[in-house]
Amino acid sequence: SPPVVFAHLPLGNYTNRNKVLISEYETTKDLISISPANIRLLAFKQSEDEKSLIIRLQETTGKITKATIILNFHSNEEIIIPFNPLQIRTFRFERDGSWKEVNMIEEI
Repeated sequence: SPPVVFAHLPLGNYTNRNKVLISEYETTKDLISISPANIRLLAFKQSEDEKSLIIRLQETTGKITKATIILNFHSNEEIIIPFNPLQIRTFRFERDGSWKEVNMIEEI
């Protein structure tokens, strides 16, 4: 069976099975940055037509929130998106840097 994934564990410094300290931030760079902490990443995948990236986010604490998204592998542009309490929103990011909100079934 495949290994268990612990998506809820924090990133950062940790030790492996051999008690060797590993610094996550020294060796990797995040593909995407999302803030504040009450915005949860639900999906991060290639679109079905393989031409863009689909990102689905959810506000998790029941508060009106302005989310900040930075695609570190693209333009590093800050994108500010408002969320209503517990709202789920799906976005399509094109290779040219443009983006739009889409429905959860990935309309083209």
